[in-house]
Amino acid sequence: MNAYHVFYKSKEMGEYHEIDLLVNLASCLFWKKHYGSIKLYCNQEFLDYIKPYGLDKAYDEINIDVLENIPFKPLLNKYWSFCKIYAIKHISEIEEKFVVIDNDFYPSLPHDIDWECDFIGYHRENFDALHEDNVYETPQTFLEEINYSKLNWDVNPINCAFMYFNNKTLIDTWYSWAVGIIKNNAQNPHLPYNRDTIFIEQYLLAAIVSTLNLNSKVLLPNIYLQYIPFNKHGHEWYPLIDSKPEYRELFNTFRHIWGLKKFYDQKEWRDFILGIVIDDLELNFDLDQLKIEYTLLLDSCAKILAIEE
Repeated sequence: MNAYHVFYKSKEMGEYHEIDLLVNLASCLFWKKHYGSIKLYCNQEFLDYIKPYGLDKAYDEINIDVLENIPFKPLLNKYWSFCKIYAIKHISEIEEKFVVIDNDFYPSLPHDIDWECDFIGYHRENFDALHEDNVYETPQTFLEEINYSKLNWDVNPINCAFMYFNNKTLIDTWYSWAVGIIKNNAQNPHLPYNRDTIFIEQYLLAAIVSTLNLNSKVLLPNIYLQYIPFNKHGHEWYPLIDSKPEYRELFNTFRHIWGLKKFYDQKEWRDFILGIVIDDLELNFDLDQLKIEYTLLLDSCAKILAIEE
């Protein structure tokens, strides 16, 4: 099964960005180990960024033409997930079934995925619209009543770190709605917590999947409670990840850095993430060979681990 990364670089990377690049490498290597080919849709700036680290060699194919010519470029800072939607629309013209995964997601272990589904996401999310840190904006913010009423919004949004597509109608419908929302809200102010882009990706997609009554699934049965602050005990998941051994086993099958990027300023979390990724790589690949092929990247991560508090 072909998988794709999609990345449009428009700003400088933050401190300790090499952690993300190592996870990006793991994402490529583990997908190829367990499932098949992995390709990249990006802009020239991102390609120029990863080349010194040799990361371009991890991909079976790289396309820069599509995202270099993407519409709504001035609005991508607000709707950056449109890059994924645009690339997915392009891929669907040449492939019937495919997967799109985030650069910070990888399958550390093989999993029996139901490729007969119309759509598979990573997991569902729940939110509290009244919570001060809520990332999910009400649909009426973006849509007039005549359009709002056409979709079923009584659904949990879908985390899109993993997306499997096997239904072109879904993709075409999603693309059409996303373009309409971007056009109609182009002059509106940028909402906090990335609410604009999260809406057209995770909430809009879930509503369309439900409205089309598609055969859909998620990889994880646990729901992420967006209104619960992150904590070391996993209270932001329901059911709790450790409430059943099978939940923990499945959860550990996939790695997703996600919101942990916010804690790169803390040595504890930098070392925790790097430790897991390096252990995964060492257990599944020739780490010494990887150090030869990706010298700058592995050396940079070693230096991060050596940093004292």
